[in-house]
Order: sequence, then C-alpha cells, then structure tokens
Amino acid sequence: MKAAKKEIWGWTAATLAVLAVFCTWRPELGRKGQALIVLAGGALTAVLLWVDREIRKKQRKPEQIFLMLFIPISLAMMIALPLFRVPDEARHLGRIWQISIGQWMPDDRNAGVFYQPVGLFEEDSTDMTLWQMAKTAGDSIDMARLEEADVGAATGFYPIHNYFPQALGMALVRLVTKNRLAILYGARFGGWLATLLLMYYAVKKIPAGKYVVIAIALMPMFLQEAVSASADGITNAAAAAFLAMILEMRTQSEPLRKRQYAEMFLLTFCICTFKVFYCPLALLLAAIPTERFAGGRKGKRRALAAVTAAILAIIGLWAFVCLKNYVVPEAAEGNRIVDQAKWMMRHPIQYLAVLGGTILDYFGTFIREMEGQSLSWYNIRLTSLVTSIQILMVALVASRDRRLKETDGIRKSIFLLSAVSVLAICTSLYVWWTPIGDSRILGLQGRYFLPLLPGVLLAAMRERDGARETNDAERTLMGLAMTDIWAVTFVFLSVVA
Repeated sequence: MKAAKKEIWGWTAATLAVLAVFCTWRPELGRKGQALIVLAGGALTAVLLWVDREIRKKQRKPEQIFLMLFIPISLAMMIALPLFRVPDEARHLGRIWQISIGQWMPDDRNAGVFYQPVGLFEEDSTDMTLWQMAKTAGDSIDMARLEEADVGAATGFYPIHNYFPQALGMALVRLVTKNRLAILYGARFGGWLATLLLMYYAVKKIPAGKYVVIAIALMPMFLQEAVSASADGITNAAAAAFLAMILEMRTQSEPLRKRQYAEMFLLTFCICTFKVFYCPLALLLAAIPTERFAGGRKGKRRALAAVTAAILAIIGLWAFVCLKNYVVPEAAEGNRIVDQAKWMMRHPIQYLAVLGGTILDYFGTFIREMEGQSLSWYNIRLTSLVTSIQILMVALVASRDRRLKETDGIRKSIFLLSAVSVLAICTSLYVWWTPIGDSRILGLQGRYFLPLLPGVLLAAMRERDGARETNDAERTLMGLAMTDIWAVTFVFLSVVA
C-alpha cells in the first residue's frame, strides 16, 4: 500500500513538473495564461488522484476503472483538440449533417454533391486553433442558405450506420439550439458515447487482458479517434468488443443465450462493414466451440450461415445503392487503378517484397504513430520522451495482466487473421495511392492497425506461473493516465492560438 502511494505521488510530482516545463514553450501566453493551464492540468491530476484512492479503497472492477479513467481524460482531449483538426473530420461532419436531416444519398449523382448550410465549416480548417474557434462561438446555422458540401463519394461510400451515433447527437442538439459549434460538438459527443459503450462492453466481457484493453483506450491516438466525429473511434472500439465477445463465448460453459446471438450478429456486422479491411477478423466466429450452440454442429452451421447471409445481403444492397447513386471519383484514375491491380497479379513476389520492405523500413514509425506521437493532421508531434514512456507503460500493463492460456488455440488464428487484415490494408493503399511499380506503399499510417492491437497483444502475451497481482497492472494504468495529462496539455498548447 505504501509503495502504491509513493508511486502515484511520484507520478503527480512528475506531471506538475512537466506541465510547468511545457508552459515555458509558449511564453506569449503570459504568466496568467500559463498559470491557468497548470491549474487546469492540476485539476485533472486531482481527479486521477481521487480515482486512484477509490481503486485502492473499494477494489473497483476493471470496467469501473475504465470509466473512471477514460471519461475525464477523453473529455479533456475533446476540449483540447479543436474541430476539424482530425484528418478528414470536416468531410465526415458534412456526411453526418446529411444523415442527421434524413438525406442519405447525394443530390447530384455525377458529382456526389450534397448541400449544407452556408458557413457550416471553415474553408481552411486543418490548422484551426481554439482561439479561432472561440471567435465563432456565437454563430448560428441558417437552414435557408445552402451551399455545395465537399463530401463527395469518399465518405459517401461509407455505410450510413457508421455515422448513426454522431448524426443522432447532432440532431438532438439541433432540437435545442441552432448554435453552429454546439451542433458540431453534438456529433463528436455522439461518436464518443458510442465508443465509450463499446469499450465498456469489451472490458467487461473479455476474460483475459482487461487492463490491456484499458491501456489501449488511453493511448493518445485512440483518444483522438474516440473524440472525433469520424467513424474510426467506433471502429476501434467495435473490434475490441468483437474480440471480447469471441473470447467470452469460448470460455463460458453454458450454451449461448438469445442475447448472445444478437450480439454475435451486431458486432460481426459492425466489424465487416465499418471498414472492409477488418472483415477477416469475422472468421474468428469459427473459433466458438460447437457445444455452445443449440443443436451442436448443425446448430453452429445454421447460426453462422444465417449471420453470414444476412450481412452479405446488407453489404450487397448498400453496394448496389452506392453504385446507383455515385460515380466512382476520378474516373480517369480508374484505368491506373486497374493497371496497378494487373501489375500486382503479374508480379506477386515483387509486391510481397514491396510490402515487406515497407513494414521493415517503417515498423518503428508505425508503432509510434499507433501510440499517438503524431496527432491531428500529423502536425502535432508529442515529444519522444512522452511517446517512449507511454509505449513502455502499455508494455508493462500487458506484462502484468491476466493472459490467455498457452493451450488456447485461438492465438494462432488471431495472428493469422490480423496478418490478413494488414495485407488487405496495404494492398488497398497500394492500389489506390501508390504509383505503379513503386518500391514502397504510400499512405500507410500506424493508426490503421489500432483495431488489430488488442488481439495481437493478447495473443503475444505468454502465460506463466506466478503472475503478478492485478494491483500492479492497476498501478501501471494510473501512471499511463498521468502521462495522458502530459499529452493533452501538449495538444492544448499546440492549438490554443
């Protein structure tokens, strides 16, 4: 107990020192501005100290610890990170706006054109600062004045259910006020709440690696995705929830209940449709033991066939609707894309060499990006010290958490299907973004691997005798949460003005 207290107070002292050092980076804020930032960071630190006290006093469950850590830290990130500073957030918000008013398809098929209120977004928003955003705090939306929306087929091809939580949040806020910022933040809040619920489900249901899932949720890149209006945060959380569902069904002794069949369909549907790269993970359904299904082997076949047929039918219907209502963007590029695909089929060994070379050359970069060293439009770079400490803390949590049994054969399946997903991600980027025959894959980013990280870490963790108490994992999580205050403060100082 005394060691735990010393450790958390050590992190507190380090956090306050880091806040003071970071503030010297922006002398133009003045002493009052710097003092306010330290005060705000100190208040968040005090919240985490209270969380630590509650954990040690009442033996909180992992899912409760997740809520107590994720909610204050992620909301702080939402406040610190201005609108439109997440890649393509403006386009996603434009699509969300259309869905929130009940318009699912474009007005002009040839251009994929939607219409939105004038001034809904800033013309140049990739460098938006909190000060610029504050100056528009009183602006309202005029539904009578419309302009073409820069949405296009890029986000239009995303299934509409990707944006339902955000659209619902936007629509509910619009019932109360026409304030522009309030409506846009309503979309962010809707996506954040959906991510929160899915991650809570994942932490509660997963039989091993609960603290690993929490640690991943506290990584700066995951936090950025979770508080944005894009579907990436929900996709990351849905992948964790799907993995938790599979592992729970493998370890339970009783047959599946009706509620679990519904969960199976919904989460498989999400993992297959949010982003097609992660479809291979759905094959983990085959890892659910036959005896869990009513009717044994035949029952399992019927259940999986029904889920597969329903999902394929929905995907096929949406593809038909999209092709009917959209023209594939940049038709002239279509020929290049076809040529690239033909080149890959003619030179599969050479393409695999390109794939291997890209991963080997940029492996360290992908790890740092996945953790969150480069945030926003990759123009907010956390210091190497913060990034290194956070990667170390996540590894420590993994080393101290409960692991899968060595005899659990699902480990190899997770590795294999994750590798197939990586291949799908790389191949799509090579076809769409990379010049024909190029020696490296362009556009590949570490954040694309976040949905695969929970499964890979769990599969990589080796079972051993005398595993450390979960208290050690909880203490390490508190240290990771403290370093999140460093990251949020750095983001705030980068975009305040």
